[in-house]
Amino acid sequence: MSRAGWDARPRVPWRACLAGGVLGFLAVPALLVTVLRLTEPGAGWAVRVVSFTPYAVPVHAVVLLLLLLGAARARRHGRGAGWRMVAAVVVVGALALHTVWIAPLYVGSAPPAAAAEGRQVTVLAANVLQGGADADVLVDAVRRHDVDVLVVGEITPAFLAAMDAAGLDDLLPDRAGEPDTDVSGTMVFSDAAVEVLDRPATLFDSLVVRTDGLTVLATHPSPPVLPAQWHTDLATVLTAAKEHDVDVVAGDLNATLDHAPVRRLVVAGWRDCAELANAGLQPTWPAHGEYPPFPGPVVRIDHVLVGERWTALDASTLDVPGTDHRAVLTTIAPAA
Repeated sequence: MSRAGWDARPRVPWRACLAGGVLGFLAVPALLVTVLRLTEPGAGWAVRVVSFTPYAVPVHAVVLLLLLLGAARARRHGRGAGWRMVAAVVVVGALALHTVWIAPLYVGSAPPAAAAEGRQVTVLAANVLQGGADADVLVDAVRRHDVDVLVVGEITPAFLAAMDAAGLDDLLPDRAGEPDTDVSGTMVFSDAAVEVLDRPATLFDSLVVRTDGLTVLATHPSPPVLPAQWHTDLATVLTAAKEHDVDVVAGDLNATLDHAPVRRLVVAGWRDCAELANAGLQPTWPAHGEYPPFPGPVVRIDHVLVGERWTALDASTLDVPGTDHRAVLTTIAPAA
């Protein structure tokens, strides 16, 4: 090709190249999250990507804005805007899906309590990172919030002793489960007698207990770095919840409300207390930015879910130094 022919070729402005790069950088991962949320991925990396589903909402919104601005600019310069409008329609569909998925955490109905002054139960669930959390802070939270049932994951013998030394044995004297020197220990503490009904076979300890008329499944399934075990454990949790018709499922589920196994729990009748209380996303991990680039908690993998006989009056998270999880606090009451 001659020099004149080369110079005659249409050049793509650098602004268009930059806009295209930014558009692709945002759109590809956002659409990947959408596709994975619609499916049930088996690979560990894909399971972890689904955890970030809520954050695709603002990304899709930005992509849509860029597409519409690009289409308007193309029209002003007499160029076609067809592909941008087609892409915009796809993004609108994805944005609508994500809005439907996240909206129940902020708006929506929940069963009312049976009576305004009726029975109320305060539940606190905490993963204490192999006993590394501050036992005094956790026990103080039990005292300040008048907790009736405490579920503790990754509890060690030393941490149990530290909690009792801080006064837990006076506040919640009855307990079930065992501590462990690694991450397997799971225990339930209550202000009423605790009866163990079952010990579901999950990688880390899970147990079904009855206390003061409340049936609680305290659980800690495998993380998705072991995807096959993760799927198996969460299926075991669902089976145990159904078999014992539990009132509460509590603990570090290592899964969010966007993961298919947890959605099955929801379909079967157990709803997250944060959703029932319209309390918002309330991420719990990593609590203190232990895993860069996350500066603080970004995903909600710790939960308290209740069956159809109960509703949530409030839901929040608490900071506990020394662990990479925020504790989950909720007050529940019988549904009307």
